[in-house]
Amino acid sequence: EIKDREELAVALLGIVGNAASVRFRVAWWLESKQFNFAIATMIILNALLMSVELDSNPIAEDTATSLGFITYPKIPSWFFDGFEAFFLTCFTTELLMRFYVYRLQLLRSIWCYI
Repeated sequence: EIKDREELAVALLGIVGNAASVRFRVAWWLESKQFNFAIATMIILNALLMSVELDSNPIAEDTATSLGFITYPKIPSWFFDGFEAFFLTCFTTELLMRFYVYRLQLLRSIWCYI
């Protein structure tokens, strides 16, 4: 595991420079376990909310194509729309931060497409 910011800058960015620069700080944060755990948690929460939204949809209830055995209370659509906007903002910000740090190297990584 890389512990030093200078070492991270050289290993990930291929650039020797000032470790105090914004790009190096963002790279250090992107590679932290805490950040990756937070993103993984948001992915799981997003999937759970999408499944609840799908199951509570009136069309799914009327046609008996609900995926679960749970009867959900009436949840207003603005609730799901708000969370959708929140997750979209978070995931777009993460992607932009990764492009800022890795630039076109990001497109060469298989993790960018998964």
